[in-house]
Amino acid sequence: MGYSQSDLALKVMDQLKTDSTNWYEDLIVEKAFPNSKNATILVLPEFTDSAEMYFSLNTWIVIADNSTGAIKSKTYQHMESDAIVLTEFSIDSVMYQLTKDKQAIGVRTKYRGSSHANPYDYESLSLYVIDDSKITIVLEDFDMEEFWGEWDTNCAGEFTTQSKTFSLSKKSKNSYFTILVKNEIQKEKNFINKAGECDSKSKLLTKNTKLIYQDRKYK
Repeated sequence: MGYSQSDLALKVMDQLKTDSTNWYEDLIVEKAFPNSKNATILVLPEFTDSAEMYFSLNTWIVIADNSTGAIKSKTYQHMESDAIVLTEFSIDSVMYQLTKDKQAIGVRTKYRGSSHANPYDYESLSLYVIDDSKITIVLEDFDMEEFWGEWDTNCAGEFTTQSKTFSLSKKSKNSYFTILVKNEIQKEKNFINKAGECDSKSKLLTKNTKLIYQDRKYK
């Protein structure tokens, strides 16, 4: 969902606002902080530059007090949008238990390509650890969902879809659990069959990889 103009969001925006602040209001989202009745997570994108087929953002990640609107913790991530257009933010409903005593919130960013003949879409995930009044990004723009292809815009063509899921290993590095990544890859080929109809064949592959915490981030 897009910008809700909630009282809480307005209070937080007022605290962050400067004379030059220009919010991308359609992309603002908020969600109740998991397992807490007193806090909300907000994603507040601020324009830093724009031109034809391009814009850049400082995307604020904020934890705010529900009663007062006071900012408990905040950080921002610089992002850019060009021919692959940034279209949406969302906040995961669950927390990620990355160490025995540290959890992270997940923020997803969706992008969409502009070519009809060469479609391209993807969704990335960033993880932010909440530590008292500090928010630290430990995973930045990791591709979770991806789709691309090339076709004649009628039938014939080839397409690939990747979908990744996380699970946490019992093993840890620098006290952070290793993230196990399962990647399901579906390849599809469309073609005109002998009956003159559009038909398709597909196959599903699975690849497993790991993300290990080193130099203050998962890699």
